Amino acid sequence: GRRVQSIFDQEEIEVIRKRTRAALVARAKAGIVVSEPPFGYLSSPKTHRMLPHFRESRIIQEVFNDYANGSKLKEVANKFFKGKIQRTKEVLSNSCYIGRYTWKDVIVDNHHKPIIDNETFSIVQDKLSKEPKKITKALPKHLRHLA
Repeated sequence: GRRVQSIFDQEEIEVIRKRTRAALVARAKAGIVVSEPPFGYLSSPKTHRMLPHFRESRIIQEVFNDYANGSKLKEVANKFFKGKIQRTKEVLSNSCYIGRYTWKDVIVDNHHKPIIDNETFSIVQDKLSKEPKKITKALPKHLRHLA
């Protein structure tokens, strides 16, 4: 009785989970937003497509341009992200800003209008790859200032 019902319930849940994921993947590939857009974008209430947010997209452009044109990572972090280096790196490495949409393991190029051109993004990625890889959390708190 109950055990058999439980097995059917689990199978049904798995079928529903697979169908839901397939539907979300199809939506993503069709250019429809299936997750919260990053800072710089908004989701159109009518079409559910990602559009540049007028004010926020200009800030993102300034972040990328400052870093690409010689500002240090710490300077960009202090100017835009309250000094948070990790947050700054996350924004600067987000390929969403060149029109690439990534959701789980689905990657869709030309999904939406880019805020950053490919050349600037490439310059920023190259510069980011040369940043020192600090692992200060591995140090005891009283020694982190030495890193």
